[in-house]
Amino acid sequence: MKSPRPFLTSVFFSLAVLAAAAPGSSLPVIVIDTSGEFHPMSQVCTAILPEAYRRLGYRLVIRDVPPIRADMEVNRGEADGFVFSDDLYLSTHPGSVKVDYPLGSDDILVYTKGRVFPVDGWKSLTPYVVGYLKGMWVVEEKVRGLRSNPSNTPPQVFQMLESGRTDVAVMPYGLGLASLRSLGFTDIKTLRPAVTKVLLYHFLSAKDAALAPKLARIFKDMDEEGLLRRAVEQAYAPYQR
Repeated sequence: MKSPRPFLTSVFFSLAVLAAAAPGSSLPVIVIDTSGEFHPMSQVCTAILPEAYRRLGYRLVIRDVPPIRADMEVNRGEADGFVFSDDLYLSTHPGSVKVDYPLGSDDILVYTKGRVFPVDGWKSLTPYVVGYLKGMWVVEEKVRGLRSNPSNTPPQVFQMLESGRTDVAVMPYGLGLASLRSLGFTDIKTLRPAVTKVLLYHFLSAKDAALAPKLARIFKDMDEEGLLRRAVEQAYAPYQR
């Protein structure tokens, strides 16, 4: 296995962001959209993607835009891509192409306040009112037929659980960590095993489809060099409880 590149140090994220924003570069520009750093994987992508595109011969610009605008821009080809999502992104964004090498993964976990029960897939949630985040397709698909109460933001999902308006919440591990840390809730616990596991991918606009296999090879190289693992460790470390 190749050794990690020297730039991957304690200032890894700062250097990556500066490289992405450096003015005066003669490299062609790729513009991708994100919708905030509400998930630790957003920070992983902020660190990894500028280096990946640099190896491909591009300078990356990451724009933080509202989710609906990001969706429209990727579908219309007004942006070159979206930072990351799961496989279901393709079904709701017909103008997108998946880079077929995962940048990471996420366990979809059950969160409770006081309740403890064996988690055995989605069917084990049948007795409960389930809170979840609107627009999280992998969850929305599975809670159909269950009693549920969706929220517009990740903190609201946990506020509903904290107040007793839901019995359980279903949230990806990374997003749950970040949300609970921001809220300061300490009495909400996770149950395991996960109800499902999802792989997380980078997506391109259809007009940039030719870059997808090249980026997949670069992501594989960066994984073998240890860059992906190190970026994940650094991004998730502040949220560990």
